[in-house]
Amino acid sequence: MKEDEINLAGTPATKKTYKVFLTPSFLIFIIVFIVGILILSFSFILKVNLSSLASDGRRLQGQIAQQELKKDKILIISERLSAARKILASRNHLDLVISSIMAEIPNNFSIEGVDGNDQQISLSISSDTLSDFASFLSEKIPNITQNKALEISKVTANSFGQIKSGYLLSLTFDLKGH
Repeated sequence: MKEDEINLAGTPATKKTYKVFLTPSFLIFIIVFIVGILILSFSFILKVNLSSLASDGRRLQGQIAQQELKKDKILIISERLSAARKILASRNHLDLVISSIMAEIPNNFSIEGVDGNDQQISLSISSDTLSDFASFLSEKIPNITQNKALEISKVTANSFGQIKSGYLLSLTFDLKGH
């Protein structure tokens, strides 16, 4: 070959250098491509998991809000029950006193009216005969006043009179501590 001629076919040494450079470059490209695909796949999986976690989070927040409403309602009911218990505990056993007085009234009396508060109880009873009143006032009233659980401090006869069907007696029972 002459010096001024150009060899386009190349020499065997140039082909060998070209192969040495091309093979590692191709392997590096394949490795980078596979790593890129793995990173994209991992990113896609994370996005899918993130969207499902976000929807689960919204659903759980809704459930928590419902539970908070239930808790608030339960607290309100609990406070109301506590207030009702305090009111019932502070009552002066008015029902017990009235029922105990009513139990002492004989069957031959008619109860015309009962009224009460935490200070006193008013009772109106009627009967056909005066003898019924005599036995009631001499036997039953002392039993009622001596019952310490009833806490009666004084019994007052407000009125006594004749009505169409007999006689009417109106009594007031004053409760202790008031």
